[in-house]
Amino acid sequence: MLTRSNHCGARYDNTQLCYNLSSLILDEAHMPPTLKERVEALERQMQELTSPPARKKDWRKTFGMSANDPVFDEMIELGRKYREAERARAKRSDRGGT
Repeated sequence: MLTRSNHCGARYDNTQLCYNLSSLILDEAHMPPTLKERVEALERQMQELTSPPARKKDWRKTFGMSANDPVFDEMIELGRKYREAERARAKRSDRGGT
């Protein structure tokens, strides 16, 4: 172990010095961003700010799209029949029948 003295006369060894220096070196997660990373981040933010806002779905735009559509009408009718059959089955099971 090599010991030295600093300008104040305090003694230290190289292993302690190396440890102190290595603790000052930051890992990549704590390193400040590079210029390229900063520019990329700014470009992403500008893209978000300048792009048009996402449109919300509006039921009024789709209302009536299926008017006079025989396939849609059939789908509604089949759904109604299915619900009626389920209600009838539930009533029978409430009465004790199957």
